[in-house]
Order: sequence, then structure tokens, then C-alpha cells
Amino acid sequence: MDCVTAIEKINNYPKLGDLHLVFLDISLPFSTGNKFVSGENIGIEIKKRLPKTKIIVCTSHTDNLRLTNILKTLNTEVFLIKNDIDFNDVVLGINKILDNRTYYSKTIINF
Repeated sequence: MDCVTAIEKINNYPKLGDLHLVFLDISLPFSTGNKFVSGENIGIEIKKRLPKTKIIVCTSHTDNLRLTNILKTLNTEVFLIKNDIDFNDVVLGINKILDNRTYYSKTIINF
């Protein structure tokens, strides 16, 4: 999926108010000529349109500046770095966010 496809799915979702959880990959491929160039842009749009929707961010980025920017702009409760996690971390993150708690993988905790 690319950024255009992701935003189209959001636009076409029949009951946007019922969208409770989004699992967002920051590294979504961008589409030229589109304002949505990364998963971060999609996350910002979700936050704007659906402020009650919870977002789990998953990325392979490990640059501190990039991670700090993502945390500031999306203010997500669950932030997972792909190299840090396994299936159990994903399940734990989902359970935590549904309980209104936070969960960060070790790279996020340690930076």
C-alpha cells in the first residue's frame, strides 16, 4: 500500500467515527505530486479527521531526530521499531493501547 491508497481507504471508510485503531507503518511509499509522502503524513491526517482513533506506529527508522519528530507530531501511545519487536510485542502493544496505556519498544525507551 502507498500513501495515496491509504488516504483513499480513509476517505472511503463508511463509518469513520467507528474507526478505533490504526496500525501505521511510517515507511509507506509516497506518490509523486501528493501531499502525503509518508505514513507520518497519513497519521497527521488521521489525527485531524479522527481524533479519537488510536494509532500504533511501526517503523524501521532509528534516527533520533526522525523518531523525535514522529513522537511530537503523532503523540502515539504505542511506538514500535521493527528491529526490536516480535509478534508478542505487537499483541502487547494492541492490548496496552486498548487499555489507554502506552507501550514503546526498547529503541524508543532508550533514546
